[in-house]
Amino acid sequence: MLRKILIIFIVMLIACIIALTLTVLDAQSVETEKTTEGIAEISTKPSIVALASAMKSFRTSLSSERLADASFPLGHKESYSWTNTPPGRNDDRGGIR
Repeated sequence: MLRKILIIFIVMLIACIIALTLTVLDAQSVETEKTTEGIAEISTKPSIVALASAMKSFRTSLSSERLADASFPLGHKESYSWTNTPPGRNDDRGGIR
């Protein structure tokens, strides 16, 4: 039993080291992709391209009034007010029931 726990611990430790290494390397690659103005180049990663195209399609489908309601500048307090956890039993968030 102790042997299994030790093996699991070692595997998890290796996974954490790999994840940390990938995070550090990705941060370094983002820094090298920045232009002289400090703005990163447009990504060519398929997931980023798909997300950007979905965002553009969503924005073009909205009327100017709805677009104003759905748009917030970066760092706006509204961008921090979302949650993915369900409300408590007695909480009313005013959503669809």
